[in-house]
This record gives sequence, structure tokens and C-alpha cells, in this order.
Amino acid sequence: MPTGTAAWVVTPAQIAGYAAGRKQEAEGLLASVKATAQDMGIEARTVHVPDARAAAAILETAQQAGCNLIVMASHGRRGVKRLLLGSQTAEVLANSQIPVLVVR
Repeated sequence: MPTGTAAWVVTPAQIAGYAAGRKQEAEGLLASVKATAQDMGIEARTVHVPDARAAAAILETAQQAGCNLIVMASHGRRGVKRLLLGSQTAEVLANSQIPVLVVR
């Protein structure tokens, strides 16, 4: 029986295309959120931090922007589900020097 191997190599063009697609999706989502905020009379700035863990990006961005409050949502998971799924909100709460308001 012949043996063989197959391989797939990701090309730089594919990586660039993937990154561009992620950026486009993020910009569309953030534009929608910003428009909703403006419709509610809320001034909002949006920030896209690619290729970063969410909690770390939130903390760093809040620090750089001089924020005095971080507002986050929580799904309210508890116990094993929280341990298995992780929680970006819990990580921000544990590591933030800025007050954090959690909305559930």
C-alpha cells in the first residue's frame, strides 16, 4: 500500500486576505454600535485591537484613553461553565485599576 503525505501551506496572500476580512467585519460591527449609540444621544469612540486577548486589550485601551470607568456585560455564568468557558469580564475585574461596572 503506497503511503503519502498531503500538506497545505498558508500563503502570505491568504494571511493578508484573512486579516483584511477580519478588519472589515470589525469596522462594520463597530460602525453599527456607534450609530446605535448616537441615535441614543451617546457620544462613542470605537477601537479595534486586532490579535489581542479581549481582557488585555480592554485594560490597555482604557488606560491609554484615560478612562475613569469600564462598563462590561456579563452572561452571568457560574460554577463549572464559568471555569470551562473563561470570563473576560472576570479577568478585567481582577486586573483593572480602573473601576468596572458589570451589567447583566
